[in-house]
Amino acid sequence: MLKRVLLSAVTAALSLSAGTAAPHGALAIGVPESVELDGISVGFSWNAGSPELARVEALRTCLDLKTAPLQARALCSIVTTFRHRCFSVAMDHPGGGGWGWALDATVQGAEAKALQSCKSTLQKRCLIAFAQCDVKP
Repeated sequence: MLKRVLLSAVTAALSLSAGTAAPHGALAIGVPESVELDGISVGFSWNAGSPELARVEALRTCLDLKTAPLQARALCSIVTTFRHRCFSVAMDHPGGGGWGWALDATVQGAEAKALQSCKSTLQKRCLIAFAQCDVKP
């Protein structure tokens, strides 16, 4: 189920981010008390025209993620904004409760940090679910 949640977030973010040129991004996450039972909702944006647009797009994709449980979507909030950075989201094996996210100057750095964050939740099978960088002007 977590895999479907993230794939829908990716699709939504891609459609919102296509065709824009300014590098502003944001990440929104809805995390209930038990991710294992209630899932997680994730929304993000990159290359938005302004920090405000990035926040709106990220929050909207998180709240509108139809494959995420209502409990998770109701808790969506912006966890970070960024510019000229890469972000990554990692999740553990489907059905588990581990997850993590990170920012870095490179996609490799963001992925490594997101995996480390996911594994710090005592999960051993974390995988990168999504990674993206803002485009530099």
